Formats: sequence, C-alpha cells, structure tokens
Amino acid sequence: QQQQQQQQQQQDDSMRTLQLMTSAKLGPRFKAFIERQRSLGIDFGPSFTGLALSLGGTNTMPMGTLKTGNDWKETALKIAQIASTRRVREIVVGLPLENDGTEGKIGRLVRHFVQILADATLLVLGPGIPVYVWDERFSTAYAAVRLLTTPKLGAETFKSWIDGQRGLSYTAK
Repeated sequence: QQQQQQQQQQQDDSMRTLQLMTSAKLGPRFKAFIERQRSLGIDFGPSFTGLALSLGGTNTMPMGTLKTGNDWKETALKIAQIASTRRVREIVVGLPLENDGTEGKIGRLVRHFVQILADATLLVLGPGIPVYVWDERFSTAYAAVRLLTTPKLGAETFKSWIDGQRGLSYTAK
C-alpha cells in the first residue's frame, strides 16, 4: 500500500511538472490574449441600438442590433447581460453632437440612456465596468468612406447584412 502511494505521488508530481511546463510556454501569450481590453461599443437610437465588440486595438466586430422599444431600462439590462457574457472591461456609447460641438435633442436622449445604462451596469456587473461617452461626429461619413474603399462590399450588401443582424441573441456566448 505504501508503494502504491509513492507511485501515485510520483505520477501526481510528474503531472504537476507537465502542467507547469505547459503554462510556462503558453502562459504569457495566452494570458495576454485573455486579459485584452475588451470594449463594447453602443450606438443608441430610438428604434434600434447597434452593438460592436472590440477585442483590443483597432479591430472591432459588429454584433448586431437590439430593438430599443419604449422601455430603455430593459434595453440597458440586455446590454449589461451581453457585456457580462463577453467579459467586457468597458462600455463606450457614441454621443451624437452637433457639428459645432453642442448637444442637440438626440444628444440629450443619449445622455439620458447612458445614465440608465450606467445604473444597469452597476447593478449587473458591479462597480468595475465604466461607461463612457464618445463624440461620434463624422463617424458615419468615415464609415461610408471605409465601405466604399473596401472591395466586394457594396452598400446593398452591407444593408442586407445589417438587416440580418437585427434579431441579436444577447444570451449567446
């Protein structure tokens, strides 16, 4: 019995050594990948709210749209749930300012929604996830230029893709 215990101990030790060697090889790169600054971008609108996920750097992946509806609290809670399942570190909401930098009617609506979203995020995710606003002046013009210069992606193709994203499942991982 003592001999069996020694053999089991040796197997456990060799397994620990193998695990340490593997984590030493993959550890820093894998950890850097996992710990990326994930951001969730929000484009709030009265009818639909667009979502995009950044995995760090400049690469951003569109996630689709949510129907906003009349109950903005429900939309904010859905966004907080999405942020939770995607391990988001921050949420950025586009603020549509006027060309002169002032805040118009839509800008005030977005600020109101941002407050609701910040409360929902605090409730669902805790105090560690900040919600920022970002000046989105000229972002549509920039996106249009990018679309026109991107090969094999015309406006109709993009519109049909966006329309297909409207039924976003916010619980999918």
